[in-house]
Amino acid sequence: MKKLLITGASGFLGWHLCQLAKQEWEVYGTYFSHSLEIPGIKMLKVNLTDFQELQRIFSDVKPTAVIHTAAHS
Repeated sequence: MKKLLITGASGFLGWHLCQLAKQEWEVYGTYFSHSLEIPGIKMLKVNLTDFQELQRIFSDVKPTAVIHTAAHS
């Protein structure tokens, strides 16, 4: 199954994209400060400003595609 990484999965847009994508993708969602569980989604705590942490996530997950929805509100 194709792997999709969605940054900012704990936000409004990221959460909704997770719900849509989980039907056809193996979805990995990231969060930084707002931990939550989304059934069927593998959630990862990550600091997107830490390059080494990002390298580790990409190396471990090996996503087919990435949707970047993380932002400061």
